[in-house]
Amino acid sequence: MLRRTLTPAPCHLLIGHIYIITGPKFDDARDIEAVRDRLSKEGIVFVNNCGEQELVELTQSLGVPIRPRNEEKKGSCVSHIRNTPGLVGKGYTSEGKPAKTQKTCITRRTYHHYDTERKIDKLINTLLRETYSLVLTTLGTHTELFFHTDRSGWAKPPAILATALKTPATGGGGASLFVDGREVAQYIRVHEPALYDMMVSTSPSHTSFKSDDGSFAARPIIVRLQQDQDEDQSHESSESDEEGGMRDMIIRFRLDGGIRFSPAMLSMLPRLEDLICERAFGVELSAGQGYIVDNHRFLHGRTAFEGDREILRVLAHSHDQA
Repeated sequence: MLRRTLTPAPCHLLIGHIYIITGPKFDDARDIEAVRDRLSKEGIVFVNNCGEQELVELTQSLGVPIRPRNEEKKGSCVSHIRNTPGLVGKGYTSEGKPAKTQKTCITRRTYHHYDTERKIDKLINTLLRETYSLVLTTLGTHTELFFHTDRSGWAKPPAILATALKTPATGGGGASLFVDGREVAQYIRVHEPALYDMMVSTSPSHTSFKSDDGSFAARPIIVRLQQDQDEDQSHESSESDEEGGMRDMIIRFRLDGGIRFSPAMLSMLPRLEDLICERAFGVELSAGQGYIVDNHRFLHGRTAFEGDREILRVLAHSHDQA
């Protein structure tokens, strides 16, 4: 598992179901070749000495940066994710209030689905979420973000996510969370074939993701860029096997108002959530540290935090994707 290759430290701190790694390997953000090599091999790189300029230069060397919705400096392609009125998007806050509640593996979650006959239940759940969010706002707590893919509603999400922590949470918390989606998908393919079939199915589709225009488009969680090879032998493969087309796939996911599930998929979500949390790990970053991830492979999130916090983010298409 990737956790072993990234963790030379002798111990972990357990928060809920997620291990927080102490002392992961960091590369210098200015050592572009080292970052590129590790990203290609492992799908994730932790970097230090990373300010806004270093983050932009590094991302430009890896791909083609995308103009964000909230770009403070024209042409920088940098999003400043913090408490600022008017900012919109996952992780952003507006009028000093935390973003809508996104529960984690530690708290009970509300799922959205296609069943339009359950409008009363949906209304009750909405009221519960808003009440919970109001309480957290009063306490100055910013709720956790569950593991997700940035721009999951796009037909093909950006391949590269690069972030740098500018200001750590003043009240504590805000650890970055990660899970190797390829590892999760491979396990599910071998051991949970019914769930895997729903995650890759396009006809029918069991998931719809919210697009930038607010509409929902039917998209599978796993997109296979080429058909799985040796499918008839897949159930005999080992958990660590990365053959069978698993390298050539895109995994997208989120658990908030930006996704809808079929009733069949809805019934499998608790199991999927457990599989994600069991393989996840976290890292507590300091100012000037950050990470680069393969956004087609890794899901990311963060723990709850208190006070103010600011991170810099750049999304980019790979050179062959642009």
